Amino acid sequence: MRAAFATWITASIVLAAGAGTAQAVTDVPSLNGTAKRTAAKGIKLTLAVGLDTDPSGLQPDTLTSATLLFPQGATLNSARFRSCSPAKLQAKGTIACPAGSRIGSGTAKGTGGNPGQTPILAENLSIAAFNGPHGKSVLLWLTGTAPAAINSVLIAKLTRAHAPFSYRLSLAVPVGLQSIAGVQVAVTRFVTSIGAITTVKGRRYPYLRAPVCPLGATLPLQGTFTFNDDNGMPSSALSQTVKSTIVCTS
Repeated sequence: MRAAFATWITASIVLAAGAGTAQAVTDVPSLNGTAKRTAAKGIKLTLAVGLDTDPSGLQPDTLTSATLLFPQGATLNSARFRSCSPAKLQAKGTIACPAGSRIGSGTAKGTGGNPGQTPILAENLSIAAFNGPHGKSVLLWLTGTAPAAINSVLIAKLTRAHAPFSYRLSLAVPVGLQSIAGVQVAVTRFVTSIGAITTVKGRRYPYLRAPVCPLGATLPLQGTFTFNDDNGMPSSALSQTVKSTIVCTS
């Protein structure tokens, strides 16, 4: 994947040089979610993460990590699902994951360029989500075809959280996906739905079980996002927390 990205971006470095003068920008992350009822008192959880700038439409700083906190009241049955190895997924793609380990899907969009300038590159991505080893992580398999061939696995770790939240999902963006050939890369849209069901000894288990989620109710959702600075260097000062909700739908 890195070689493909390098080819894509290196071919556009001349364009980057002429993209204009960088403006001082503020990164504007957004976060929202919906929960839809499924069988066996399960829910299909859809999360949408966005990254814009102020002024809008410019290349944002590169996201380096994201931590999402989910509300109390849901039960995670990930340990009952079959799991996939991240190493095998990276080496062989989705055929390496056993049946029953896929838990969701989604889409994403990435852009490349200098923060504060107009993006010079954009690519739409597909996401396949798999249950990680022992149900302690979510594996996100990102693929794209144009302008670059992209095949990469991201590992999002699942841990317990303190009230008023129940679970924490932590994702670190690999350094190799942050800057390629001197051009910074940012994911500006990331939408994923999780909601599978497995059967164990004749009993059905949803990946996420929520006995109570009345139509129209809202539940707390929180995300913390950390970015590189405009020069592509890590900066603990560039961290933003977004408080949002998950809306229960029919």
